[in-house]
Amino acid sequence: MGIDLIRRKSGQIAFVSDAAAGNGKGIPTVLATYGTTIVVADISDQVDEVVGEFKEKGFNMCAMNMHRCFI
Repeated sequence: MGIDLIRRKSGQIAFVSDAAAGNGKGIPTVLATYGTTIVVADISDQVDEVVGEFKEKGFNMCAMNMHRCFI
């Protein structure tokens, strides 16, 4: 069931928080493999670097550094 759910995400947009390192980094990798556009959000300054690595692989992603957001 899990892979079928992921395959249905093709053409969708996903917002993934805490995704610049560790287990969180794996989630956008899997989703992007199936064609999902990803918005990667993290408080880490590495988020821009991580998204750059994904884009070099051809994935459609953008970064949101949460340190730059004010509520």
